[in-house]
Amino acid sequence: MTYVARQPTTTKLTHPALLTTTKGSAAPPHTPLSPSTLTNSKNRASHISPQIVQPPVVNYAMLREHHAYALKNTIARLRWDQVNNLYLPNQDADWNHNEMISKLEKELNDVQEAQKGLDKFPTICHAPTAFPKPHGPLTNEKHEELKELEELKEKKINEQLDKDFSGILRQLFIGPKTKLQWKRDELLRHQLKEGDLEEISMLIPTENRKWMMLQQEKRAHGHGHPHNRKPYEQQRLEKENRKIKANLAKIAKEKAEEAEAKGETGEKKQKIIGPLTKEEWHASLPISGPKTEQQANLLPLQRAQRHAIISWLQRPWGNYNEKASKAMEALAELAKESLEEEKISREKMRAKKGEQVKQSENEKEKVGGSKKSVEKVEKDDIEKSRGASPKKDEEVEKNNKDGEAAKA
Repeated sequence: MTYVARQPTTTKLTHPALLTTTKGSAAPPHTPLSPSTLTNSKNRASHISPQIVQPPVVNYAMLREHHAYALKNTIARLRWDQVNNLYLPNQDADWNHNEMISKLEKELNDVQEAQKGLDKFPTICHAPTAFPKPHGPLTNEKHEELKELEELKEKKINEQLDKDFSGILRQLFIGPKTKLQWKRDELLRHQLKEGDLEEISMLIPTENRKWMMLQQEKRAHGHGHPHNRKPYEQQRLEKENRKIKANLAKIAKEKAEEAEAKGETGEKKQKIIGPLTKEEWHASLPISGPKTEQQANLLPLQRAQRHAIISWLQRPWGNYNEKASKAMEALAELAKESLEEEKISREKMRAKKGEQVKQSENEKEKVGGSKKSVEKVEKDDIEKSRGASPKKDEEVEKNNKDGEAAKA
């Protein structure tokens, strides 16, 4: 009779603690343990001893870690979707994402609070959780950064190649390279980087030049190609000379047309050889702006200051420009002086207005006094017309009194 081992009733196969018993993995397994792996088959032989499955030790610390890890991963994915899928703000998709993220963050806070109450020194050690690497397409900034790093790396490699193979990697002629020269230069650099030094003799410019000179000697002695063509260097040189002459003629023609249009006559000024001085450069600039002598004298200084300030503003803010700072200080002083001048002029205007007000008041007083004198004269005239003046009556009364006193 065969014996079939049964699992103890105390354990439950769907218990989440079973997911934490996998060795060497921080994340839960994809497939849970099945009952078939825990029970012996009925067809198994009777002499094999039965296997009794022990209930797993519940490791709540690891469970909380898995829970927090899953929540953080889901929140990160939702945030990435919300940023990169260009949802309309305050619409359904954006609102639903925000709602789900807020719910998950609340659940994560609850899990983290529950983790604080667990045993800080558990008997079972578990591997630390690892957050996922950034997924999804690269951002434009990251792409540009990687591109710059690649260019910098290529530049450094080319500099090292130029330093190590200075006799091989060098430009023979002045001016832009032809397509063939560019192609050969790239192939030569690639082979030197790879360390493949076989069959590079035709790519090396010095070897190429030796071969060309040998061909020229053969042609000069009647060997090789029957046509007596000019060498490549001479053809390039003549071509450049023709271009230069055509450009010079074009410039001279344009200058002559401008002079005719302006109606300039007389002797031409001698052309200045060499760089201009600061004064000559200021004199060559077109005259425009303020007309007063003081402002005209300040113009060159202001132009230089403006140029220094604008060039300083166009640079990154991390750099300090002493010239521009001095110019800004000078401009601040000029602004302060102009404000002081305005203040003085305002005070002068106020004083002038005060004087005008005083003069007007004095004039009013004079007019009032003249009116009073006129009224007094009119009163006297009226009294005269009526009879004797009051002063005369007083004198008569006084004389009468004196006469009476003398009689007594």
